[in-house]
Amino acid sequence: MTVADLARTPAGRLARRAHSLEWEHVTEHLAFRVVDELFALPLTDIRELLAPPPLTFVPRAPRAALGLASVRGELVTVLDLGVRFGKRAAPIDPAAERRARVLLVRAPDGETLGLLVDAVESVVRLADDEIEPASALGGGVSEHVLGLGRQGSQLLVLLSLPAVLKAQ
Repeated sequence: MTVADLARTPAGRLARRAHSLEWEHVTEHLAFRVVDELFALPLTDIRELLAPPPLTFVPRAPRAALGLASVRGELVTVLDLGVRFGKRAAPIDPAAERRARVLLVRAPDGETLGLLVDAVESVVRLADDEIEPASALGGGVSEHVLGLGRQGSQLLVLLSLPAVLKAQ
């Protein structure tokens, strides 16, 4: 668009164009806490947020699997991300934690799973220049880490849902 084109364009159309360009390279993530760390998943990966439902214990299940919950008639395996990430030795009691939430996600195989987190913080919009790829962090980074998001002084560990679910 040339300067002459800008001069002839109505102000409202320019404002809409600027607004669309401003959000063109922005992704939304759901920020949540696990133990004392701030993590985020792409908002498109989250189907729903729930208060922790009653759980049914499953014998011989992996340590991170808290149990099964019935969500509107669908059986959902609930995983404790604190145990999954090695941040917590034993699963928390979701009923005892007031801020705990279950993030319902769809696994690549189509199964609905619940991810127990300590608290949901907010939806965070990150521009491309606010995201550092995992490769920039050096060696030894877990495969479930996509990178780091920077928003002001806050750092978010950006997660890859398929990688988080793969090692369940």
